[in-house]
Amino acid sequence: AWGVPRIKYVRAGTLKLAEHEGVKKIGGHTIKKHVAITDEKLLARLAQSPGLPAATSFYSLEQAERFISAGLRAKRLEIIRWANTARSKEALAITWYAGTKIGYGFRQGSKIKWPVNHVRIVLVCKEYRGKPYYIVSAYPELL
Repeated sequence: AWGVPRIKYVRAGTLKLAEHEGVKKIGGHTIKKHVAITDEKLLARLAQSPGLPAATSFYSLEQAERFISAGLRAKRLEIIRWANTARSKEALAITWYAGTKIGYGFRQGSKIKWPVNHVRIVLVCKEYRGKPYYIVSAYPELL
């Protein structure tokens, strides 16, 4: 029964990240933690989180939405399979190669700024703002 709305959602045009951002304890954090973040803030995040392997950011909100949308379209069959069989609150993490620089980041323990061309998208199977699942996080993945 959920298949049709989920398919439409995956095939839709460019998503609006604000529709996935969290309110209180539910929703995502992509804009807050991974869009247009300064070098200083990324390095501070790594210093505060020694277990974090890297901290990255998309260049802009427009680029984040464009590359996340492209990644969702490219992985749509995997997402549809997951969405139709996932249990409540189950997550799906996918990585997609964008073929171009989508952001930048730093590895733990280094101040060398790296360009990034992969996007990591983490979806949660829980209804939020009228959608059957939402993006809990999406970020440039430094491989």
